[in-house]
Amino acid sequence: DDDDTTPPPDDDDTVADDDDTTPPPDDDDTVVDDDDTTPDPPPTGTAVVLGPLECGDVILGDTGVDGTTEIDQYSCSTWWEQGPEMAWSFTPTEPVELYLYLTCLGPHELDLFLIEDQGNGAFQDDCVASGGYYIQEDVFPTSTWYVVVDGFSGWYGPFELEVTCTPLEED
Repeated sequence: DDDDTTPPPDDDDTVADDDDTTPPPDDDDTVVDDDDTTPDPPPTGTAVVLGPLECGDVILGDTGVDGTTEIDQYSCSTWWEQGPEMAWSFTPTEPVELYLYLTCLGPHELDLFLIEDQGNGAFQDDCVASGGYYIQEDVFPTSTWYVVVDGFSGWYGPFELEVTCTPLEED
């Protein structure tokens, strides 16, 4: 099952169908027939990112229409978030105090989460802040941040998300 032309034993006969040139362990020796051209999938518990957010944005959305169910629990909260979530990336160009305001447009309960990218995208274990309808957090351009709207205990529905920023003063 080895795709290279070197007869056995060679460097990749111990890895089924792996014809990359990097000796183990590398990023894909656990994936059969992976030759370093496709990145490994994100870890379980990573939200699907719909697009970027900017300061001043107002998003009208509906987790019941456009949401996915990748995350049920966040490291920064004890709430059980079994409803569908929607996520966006936010990369400030300067240090800012980020304000997120969530308004549910119906009798359902949605929550806000802020995740700092630690190399895994919008991963549930990298959550830094949560709030029922409001988050205020200092964020810096050294990271990509993810804003997630998720449904508490299976709830879903329409909402408005407002993103406001105030530049941080230099000390």
